[in-house]
Amino acid sequence: LTISADTHAAVDAVDRAMDGLDDERRLRLEVERVTTALYAADLAPAAQARMLDFATLSGSTPAERIALANAALATAFSPVGTSGDACELARRALADGQLVAEQGCDSAAIGQCLYPLTFGGEFELIERTGEEIRADAQRRGSAFGLMTASLVGCMVNADRGELDQAIADGEVAWRIAAELPRAPVMLRWGAAVARFLAEAQIERGETGSAKELLTEAADAIDLDGPDGNLCRHALGLLALATGEPDVALREFTAYGAVCQAVGYEERNSRWRLG
Repeated sequence: LTISADTHAAVDAVDRAMDGLDDERRLRLEVERVTTALYAADLAPAAQARMLDFATLSGSTPAERIALANAALATAFSPVGTSGDACELARRALADGQLVAEQGCDSAAIGQCLYPLTFGGEFELIERTGEEIRADAQRRGSAFGLMTASLVGCMVNADRGELDQAIADGEVAWRIAAELPRAPVMLRWGAAVARFLAEAQIERGETGSAKELLTEAADAIDLDGPDGNLCRHALGLLALATGEPDVALREFTAYGAVCQAVGYEERNSRWRLG
């Protein structure tokens, strides 16, 4: 149901499945419910609030580790969340490779951990996790996993200033993203790929390539909704690089309006918080 873009029906199905459960199975389904609800603008704020509740879990079971990944993402989305708190939750969720081993490279929980680690600057851990994702994706033949691993490579190499490799990784991720089903979860990941690849291209002075990429992304993803909103941020960066401050202001303002509408704050830069 989620892949078919019927997010509300997917949430309703999980609600029915949870009825009468009160153990590890219920927690696992509740995590699935709030993760799915993030892809519906009207359900996202309540989902994020529930995800924050998971931060107190110990992470001693597979379901608790997935729940901690939820909490890490929600802390990253919270305007009062700090990088220290979000990254610690992500580390506990990943549990030295247990999360990838248990859930596989296609799990949304992996991305939920990578998000705060990226903007918290934890690139050594991101790189190790990316290697685990790539190895699992190759074993499974998972296109989504390979896209995720390539996106990780793009982000890490861009941060290190290794722009040639960052762009190469980003281009692999973008080619894979273009072949995935056009469901909300896939579109949102595709927008993330476009955003980080475009930033690497802009940093290397390839503004023409970045414009072409973002035009292609706009044809595939609605940039005025939460699924494609990350591309608005990249368009703002592109406008700054090409000396168009008025366009940049318009893009960044549109980007912020979507974030506000769905109740979260996109970081998109290294945190300077404790």
